[in-house]
Amino acid sequence: MRFVRFLTHARTTLSRYLADGSTVAWQAHPAEELRKLHVVIGNESCDLDSAVSALTLAFIYSERSQEHDYVPVLNIPRRDYRLKTEVGHMIEQCGIADAMLLFRDDLPNHIQLRMSTLFSLTIM
Repeated sequence: MRFVRFLTHARTTLSRYLADGSTVAWQAHPAEELRKLHVVIGNESCDLDSAVSALTLAFIYSERSQEHDYVPVLNIPRRDYRLKTEVGHMIEQCGIADAMLLFRDDLPNHIQLRMSTLFSLTIM
């Protein structure tokens, strides 16, 4: 299933950006040589439509544009995911393991403005 592969790849992609996330690493390469990271995040309620929108929009963008990286993020801390029973049920029915999902607390606490040429945020 391509969508499950996409979610697995999104986790790996975010980890790669975070590993290379020091300002020294980002400044060492001109922006045009690097792929841009696009984070697609739902609203803070993380209700079913917000979660589905973030996941599917990031997937659609990644299918349409191979030159950049797209990562879907659920806009809640991972510990609160169990409270989102509707979202959890839908994800489970789709055969997606919770560990494949990315949550707000998987992102760094701050995004530096000087990285803005390499980073994009889409809020649903």
